Amino acid sequence: MTCMVLLLAMTLLSGCWDSQELEHRTSVVAFGIERSQTNGQLMLTIQIPIAQKIMGGMGGIRGQEAIRVMSATGKDLREANAHLQMRLNQELFYGHARILVISEEMAREGIDKILDPYRRSPQVRRLMWPMVVKGSARELLLANPKIEQIPTIFIIDLLRNGARSGLIPDITLGKVFNDYSDQSIEMTMHYVLAKEKEFKWHGLAVFRGDKLRGRLTDDEVWSLLQLRDEKIAGQLDVPCEQTQKDPRKLATFRPKAIQVKKSITPKGNSYRAQYHVRLEGDIIESRCQVDFSQPQNIERLQKELNKEGERRAKRLFAKLQNEYHSDVLGLGMLARATQPHWWNAKMWQKTFSEGYIQATYDVRIRRTGMEMH
Repeated sequence: MTCMVLLLAMTLLSGCWDSQELEHRTSVVAFGIERSQTNGQLMLTIQIPIAQKIMGGMGGIRGQEAIRVMSATGKDLREANAHLQMRLNQELFYGHARILVISEEMAREGIDKILDPYRRSPQVRRLMWPMVVKGSARELLLANPKIEQIPTIFIIDLLRNGARSGLIPDITLGKVFNDYSDQSIEMTMHYVLAKEKEFKWHGLAVFRGDKLRGRLTDDEVWSLLQLRDEKIAGQLDVPCEQTQKDPRKLATFRPKAIQVKKSITPKGNSYRAQYHVRLEGDIIESRCQVDFSQPQNIERLQKELNKEGERRAKRLFAKLQNEYHSDVLGLGMLARATQPHWWNAKMWQKTFSEGYIQATYDVRIRRTGMEMH
């Protein structure tokens, strides 16, 4: 009987005793971190939507008037956040934040002190998009493309659609946390440009440890997507006539399917890594007079596509090994999985730069489209 009474009493005590209504919180949809140019402290900038102006009786005001951007500085992020909180009448809530922006200067300095508090916070979503911006993080949060009511939604859709179609990597904050904790791969983030009315994806930011080392261009990201992520990436332009003097005479190839085989073989203290990429796709545009019904013309174009894919991969390997010394390819993960007795986590950064990496391409054109005469 006593147990029954206790059980009934416990049901009365259940519930969200510490819950807070959303109306009593100020939701942050995006935030940026950089070094203040005024006092040298960390500057935290937040973007807040104004609900009344989006859904209320203000007629659905668009763009900058529908959000507010605020900044505060402090010796660390906790203090900067506290200074922001003192200027607001409701508690700041980061559970709805979708974008984390880090200035290039801050990223080169090191982002361990940025990642640490957000890795510990239960509020911060692992599915948000982290990015490095050239210039000021605050300027990106003030940018207004005037396409969505809340500019952050435009940025999210741009990145999400690019990742879904395989044109850019799918890099979330959770992936950044995982890569930073893993000794067999280095971090990457989206690298972006922002102006007053424009936002542009501009490649990938490459890290070594917690410090930014540089940027991968569109062509290099094309190779990385295929070699590391086995995604089709974007289209490819190559000369389509034997006389390659006129750069305007190109054919555009769009991949539709990809298969990647990769291996790593120890060579003493070094290694040899081999990628074999098979691409299948279509010719979607031709700016030259070539009869694609002739097999020899298809074969010649396939050879050009093979050479271009291998050239891009070679340039990517050279930049990662000789300039950035950063294994964003994840070759360390392959070595750890397939060569566990040879793999050495402490020596991998040095070993990665000294190995030989090669990629071969086998491109097959399946369709050339119709021509009008």
